[in-house]
Amino acid sequence: MSRFGVLLDIDGVLCNPSGLMLGAAEFVDELVKKNIPFMCLSNNSLKKRSEMSQHLKDLGLAVKTEQIYTSAMATARFLAQQKKNARVYVLGSGGLLTALEKNNLMIVEDKPDYVIVGEGRDYSLEVVDQAIKFLNEGARLVTVNMDNQRSTAFGLRSGCCSIVKLLEDETNKKALNLGKPSPLMLRSARKLLGMRASFTVMIGDHMDNDIYGGIQLGYYSIMVMSGRASAEEMKNYSFMPDKVIGSLGELSVTELETIIDDKPIDEDYLITFG
Repeated sequence: MSRFGVLLDIDGVLCNPSGLMLGAAEFVDELVKKNIPFMCLSNNSLKKRSEMSQHLKDLGLAVKTEQIYTSAMATARFLAQQKKNARVYVLGSGGLLTALEKNNLMIVEDKPDYVIVGEGRDYSLEVVDQAIKFLNEGARLVTVNMDNQRSTAFGLRSGCCSIVKLLEDETNKKALNLGKPSPLMLRSARKLLGMRASFTVMIGDHMDNDIYGGIQLGYYSIMVMSGRASAEEMKNYSFMPDKVIGSLGELSVTELETIIDDKPIDEDYLITFG
């Protein structure tokens, strides 16, 4: 069994709308050859994980469907644990609806327990007004991400932030974000690898989502500058990743093995958080 596992952000780390990022194919191939467990993470709730996996395979990455973990999946699993057969009103489509149905959540048009904000291309004021009504009647507000508009492997996409803020302002309710950097998503992804926190590596291109989320849980965090971040932007943060690289082409699995071998284990952290 491998001593460590890797959580990989997809957009900006593995690929972008133009194709594979530098070094992505070689890095994933090395993970596979050395039997290092890894999971590819995305805050994209539009695409099903089978669609994401196929897209990565088409680009030349050896990624199985079960090695994709999305914020839609994290949201559905958490709500299913919170309330059996929960009733949900959904602003969103695609992968989010699939994840909710697979976890036996009831997608309804009246009396929901939760209003869930996901990404979609067909929002209407009528749908938003219904969400406000349900929230004022007692439904809880949940979102799959708090991202702004961004470039993804499938093109330019708007995140959920603007819609969530509108609903929060109208209802005085605070949304629970279950996408990155939520510890609920990143912890469940780590558990799927079968790894403890001290032996988990988080690789991403977003300080607020990937790096902050990894730091909160004690993961070894690596910032990849091939995506949305810039060196100037990073100066505005009060935290830093453990390592900064230009692309995955500058990182080898052998180097990660050395880093993890030399990394002290925080036993108090493991006892407290598991």
